Amino acid sequence: MLLIRKRHLRAFDEPVGGRLECRIVAHVNRAFAGLCGRLGMAEVRRQVRQGIRRAAEYGIEAEYDVCRYVDLHFALGADFAAGEDGRWAGEVLRDARLGPSEKMDRLCRAAQQRKGPEAQDGGGEARRSAPEEL
Repeated sequence: MLLIRKRHLRAFDEPVGGRLECRIVAHVNRAFAGLCGRLGMAEVRRQVRQGIRRAAEYGIEAEYDVCRYVDLHFALGADFAAGEDGRWAGEVLRDARLGPSEKMDRLCRAAQQRKGPEAQDGGGEARRSAPEEL
């Protein structure tokens, strides 16, 4: 009989997670070039990892949705769902009636309405709501 332990299952996640991180880092470097240039690669990677972890805390696991979460993380700030200013986002993320994709659809629509259709990343580049290759 084959026995698979949790540590074995984690080993399967690591390469996939690493590839996901690399794809999202490449995406945010394109979509938020000015901001990423100011932050530096080490900080960009740290911010992407933080965004991936936070997305998972809200049950957001599909690659496309995780990438959209990280987009909001970069566009609105790492704590975009916290505090008085982020209450609107926090309510959506904690709504148990919504699935992960519906949460991200609502967040992206609301963020566009709040920022306008040509939301800027602070570096002069217009950002897209999701990467074209995902």
